[in-house]
Amino acid sequence: MTDVLDEYLPPVADLNTGSLYGDLRAFVENLATVWAAPWIDGLTGLLADLRHDPEADAAYRSMIQRRDQPLVNAIARAVRRGEIREVPELALVGNVLEGPLMHRRVVGRQAVTPEFFDAVALSAHCLITGTTVLR
Repeated sequence: MTDVLDEYLPPVADLNTGSLYGDLRAFVENLATVWAAPWIDGLTGLLADLRHDPEADAAYRSMIQRRDQPLVNAIARAVRRGEIREVPELALVGNVLEGPLMHRRVVGRQAVTPEFFDAVALSAHCLITGTTVLR
């Protein structure tokens, strides 16, 4: 299953927009293409079952690590630009970015909009930078 997901999930682009907020916003919009797919509802239940198979779980985690590389790159660029001084816990940042998409799609059954992407990216940006507004 992981091989099929790895092949057919839309790629997460590694976009360098020149700012941490812009990179986070681009990452969220890329993730949303996955969560907008009509087959995602069935996939969430299947993913929950992976934890019972250590080999499948390891393969899935490896795929997710590859898909998260654009986020890792965005954080590294933000450090080099001086937007942040230390690297945040990347798993938490990923959860802050993808969690709202999953919840809105699977639980809330609501569409994601550009305004929603903005709000999610801004929330993550504030968490990472410790600020409440964009600079």
